[in-house]
Amino acid sequence: MFLKNGQIIMQVQPRTGDKTVYKASKKLDKGFKVTEPTAVLIDGNTASASEITAAALHDNRNVPLVGEKSFGKGTVQTVNQLNEASELKLTVAKWLTPKGQWIHHQGLTPTIEVDYPAYANTPVISAKRLDTNSTGSDVRALQQSLAALGYNPGEVNGSYTAATQKAVTAFQKAAQLPETGISDQATIDMVTKALAGKVAANDNMTKQAIAAVLKIK
Repeated sequence: MFLKNGQIIMQVQPRTGDKTVYKASKKLDKGFKVTEPTAVLIDGNTASASEITAAALHDNRNVPLVGEKSFGKGTVQTVNQLNEASELKLTVAKWLTPKGQWIHHQGLTPTIEVDYPAYANTPVISAKRLDTNSTGSDVRALQQSLAALGYNPGEVNGSYTAATQKAVTAFQKAAQLPETGISDQATIDMVTKALAGKVAANDNMTKQAIAAVLKIK
């Protein structure tokens, strides 16, 4: 892939015994190489195999890591199927970066730290309908979404208040939906789509990654 033959991809250290070192080779990449300038985006959901890839590229080729600290899963597990409904996972070893770092519960530190905007972490609304009788986490997520989109849902407290209903009505008007003040499936879908669009338009991680790539000679 990106690595030269012989460069260490990762190391696996069992509870007992010697480390096993995995190196880049034609056997693994079939001779295919990427030579273009590269940056890697990481965040708190970057875990395990994706962390292995990011660490290998960073340690071997000084590829910049852009974003937030990664999750930090440095264990190797084996899965034993017990029956159709259950399985047993056993941790048998830990994996290390090419430079020998164990990142478990530590994560990879980005070269260029860029945070997501707070609204990017708004929970998904799972309900299909919300109204003035609704309370709970889905209402709170709706309120957070509306606030991020510039509508005032009142206090973000998980209660579908009159202010929340008014904000929903205003959003429905702007989105050319029936102005009921009730968050039906169509309204929830449009709120979710609008928020995703705002996140994409303000994706500073990708912008910083592109800027980093353009600086690589």
